[in-house]
Amino acid sequence: MNNFYLFINQQFIILYSSAGTLVISFIGMQSQEVKIKPNVNVVLKSDAEALDEVVVVGYGSAKKVGTVVGSIANVTSEKIASRPVVNVMDALQGQVAGLQVFTSSGDPGDKSMAASSYLRGIGSLTAGNAPLYVLDGSPVSSEIMSMMNPNDFASVTVLKDASATSIYGSRAANGVIYITTKRGKMNEKAVVTVSGNYGVSMLAKDVATPMSSSQLLGYQLKHGIITQETYDKYMASGVNTNWQDYFFKNAPTYQGNLSVQGGGDKSLYYLSASYMNQEGIVYGSGYERYTLRANLETKVNDWLRIGANIAGAYDMTETSLYTYQGSNYTAGGILGTLLNQPYFNPYDENGNRLEKIPGLNSYDPNYLTDKSPNKGNQAQFNGNAFIQLTPIKGLTLRSQLGIEAYDYRKTSKKLSSHPSVDGIGTTTELFKRNSQFTITNTAEYKFDVNYDHHITLLAGQEGIKSNFSGFVSKTTGQNDDRLSGIWSGTSALLVNLDDYSGSMNPYSYAYLSFFGRAEYAYKEKYYADFSVRNDASSRFGADNRAATFFSGGLMWNIKEEDFLKDVDFLTSLKLKGSVGSTGNSEIGNYDHLGLVGTRNYNTQGGWYISAPGNEQLGLGNTDFD
Repeated sequence: MNNFYLFINQQFIILYSSAGTLVISFIGMQSQEVKIKPNVNVVLKSDAEALDEVVVVGYGSAKKVGTVVGSIANVTSEKIASRPVVNVMDALQGQVAGLQVFTSSGDPGDKSMAASSYLRGIGSLTAGNAPLYVLDGSPVSSEIMSMMNPNDFASVTVLKDASATSIYGSRAANGVIYITTKRGKMNEKAVVTVSGNYGVSMLAKDVATPMSSSQLLGYQLKHGIITQETYDKYMASGVNTNWQDYFFKNAPTYQGNLSVQGGGDKSLYYLSASYMNQEGIVYGSGYERYTLRANLETKVNDWLRIGANIAGAYDMTETSLYTYQGSNYTAGGILGTLLNQPYFNPYDENGNRLEKIPGLNSYDPNYLTDKSPNKGNQAQFNGNAFIQLTPIKGLTLRSQLGIEAYDYRKTSKKLSSHPSVDGIGTTTELFKRNSQFTITNTAEYKFDVNYDHHITLLAGQEGIKSNFSGFVSKTTGQNDDRLSGIWSGTSALLVNLDDYSGSMNPYSYAYLSFFGRAEYAYKEKYYADFSVRNDASSRFGADNRAATFFSGGLMWNIKEEDFLKDVDFLTSLKLKGSVGSTGNSEIGNYDHLGLVGTRNYNTQGGWYISAPGNEQLGLGNTDFD
């Protein structure tokens, strides 16, 4: 067999011949066979299955999964779509070894799931433990995962060891989750996809197995807890209330998706919209979400490419009284009422819920929930735009600006008709605003030496700026449920910020980073890579603001050796080794500063030292992985 090598449109094509036939193949394209003749024109078609094997593991161009030296796991869109979920983190459970996904509550729309996800366990007692999330090349907050439509994801790549994550430096100690959203394909007609799913949430198991009315009445009569008259009264009523069924319900979840994708000779596009509604299993809880996405890319000419990935989302959350304001409401509400005697009836003779349950002399928690509405909404925007230049063969210059921003508002009320407020209601308004801007500039040069030696060099710079602000306001004096806004109060109330765990304090932080990577491959057998990154962060002291991280790795693809090539029962055998350093900058934004605070002492306001400060705080000493 004779091999030929050819460059077409600045891409490396492998050609081999057999008995007068050329077989042409390229990564991500379908192989084609053509007869040998003086002039051959071939147009390769995309191969979806081969494209699934290509992943982005950091900055620069994508790589085949089998050529990555570091430890990674790739979850494709097919696997995500096969598990219809509200939050994509649910879809990743059980798909990636070492990834643990937790949720702190069962509330619909709970945004803590991504922040409570751990890769390779918990690595710090005082700093953050969540992985770094990167969306289409720009770092984003973990909370964004709950605001995205999982159907927009093309793949999720999880970077595990230091060889794979060290390129992200001080933010990579807990691993990296790299998300790539869908794009259209060149020269493809518009493909319209409409999908939907429906599911039901319910208790995984009964909280308890209580006695029936006859069993409990018989037990109480036998032990003298009730009289014969009481026994006869409730037995005659025939009431047998299952309080667990009364307070918990089977809650539906449904979602609809619409997307259009395709492309022409020079442009490609992906447009999508979705609506999702999730009811809670307890009264007064629910979640609604709307999402929009537009991914556009255009090849202006042979050396210039531009594009943008833009997404927006809006959600509405309603939280039940049972979980609102912590465990006190939970214990006194739903869990306490599960112990109610089954012979008490929460309905009147017409089947309507009663405000007050006879015999218990207490209000129905569902009624109290109606009198204590607790609702929130969030508007989220994220996206990036890039310009990419290819001035000479193999050299790619790319500049990208990423933006993430949200406004969050939460309104909590105790209406004037609530039985505990004597006609005087209260309203609390909470508002948060956050923005993060990321600019990334990279230069990547790929070239070959004698066709067998493949070398890639990458250099880059990245800057991140984040700002947060918020406030809480509370008023009282509302005397009509129809006029319950914060502006309807007659006087302001002092807000205890300790109830919000300091989450309302304004802050800002910034990163400035420089990084580089070198990769070498020989005949798809031997691979080596080396990366280095220097991070400077405003979170660290002036005397120790920057740190340098590095990694190196080697891989031997043993299956490509001549003595194993023809062994059919062995499909893959690789030997890897890597070493590197990572850091954890997920600490307080001002821990390095000496701070003062205010406190009341003996009814007088005063100052105190709230933090001593540490100008040496930093990442000068890094751990090897």
